Amino acid sequence: RPARAVLGRSVRVLDLLLGAGGRAGALASPGHGAALADHPHVVSTHLRASRCPRRGVRADVRRAALCGSTEPCPLSVNVPRADGERTRRRILATALVLFREQGFLKTTMRQIAAETGLSLGAAYHHFDSKHALVAAYYEDRMTAHARAARAGWSDVQDPRERLRIVMHTALDVRAADRLLMRELAPLVVSGSELSVFASETSALRGRSQALLDEALLGSPFAEEVRDILVLGLWVLQLGLLLYYSHDKSLGQRKTRDLVDGSLSLVFAVFTALGSPMLAPIRAQLRKVLEDAGLLG
Repeated sequence: RPARAVLGRSVRVLDLLLGAGGRAGALASPGHGAALADHPHVVSTHLRASRCPRRGVRADVRRAALCGSTEPCPLSVNVPRADGERTRRRILATALVLFREQGFLKTTMRQIAAETGLSLGAAYHHFDSKHALVAAYYEDRMTAHARAARAGWSDVQDPRERLRIVMHTALDVRAADRLLMRELAPLVVSGSELSVFASETSALRGRSQALLDEALLGSPFAEEVRDILVLGLWVLQLGLLLYYSHDKSLGQRKTRDLVDGSLSLVFAVFTALGSPMLAPIRAQLRKVLEDAGLLG
């Protein structure tokens, strides 16, 4: 492949490893970002490569572009803090670039390994399948979501506004992945280990619901409806993410408006549901959800 195409992809991976504010792109293509002024060791490596008469980009240059010594890395896969962690981050960052460029289905583990500068066996040592990479992506986005939500509500006391922040930041941290989300949607609702109701995703499910519950601290809702409300908000969030992935309105304005309108409705319904007069309905609703294994 042309050196510019290879370098462009390497820069996009490096941007992921540097975080949302990473600046690598000017070295690959106009308008893709500023120079790596804060990372002179990477800059000098790229400059050395530009003087190389070979048509391709040297393997050591590609590896420097992929991993470098650029800490901290935002990808938050829970693995030991050593070379294994950095390698997993590189693999995941590379996989996300490929997933976004050509789709999940068309990307192979062999291609991910090659783009990361690893053997296929080494890539499989860290992720035994593309599904494992998706699971790591889910975990990373959940961590980013929790961080963004807590930063957003740090000075906010109103539970309704805190929930609004949770819902909007859930969209924000996935803004670059709408196409990927659409392609992964069948896995999310299937019987696979990546389903939102699978035992393998129970920890992520718990973290997501715990964040919603945390946002409700100080809310007026009775304890008898609190866990039902959290479950309802979690299901609402899933629906909003699905709608967001298909929203073609400018800036996905329809989804943003849907977030605000649906939260107002949820608050009205659950405020009424906490009334003593609706205790029989509340008990029936709880039983239905418990029988389905959604509460308990």
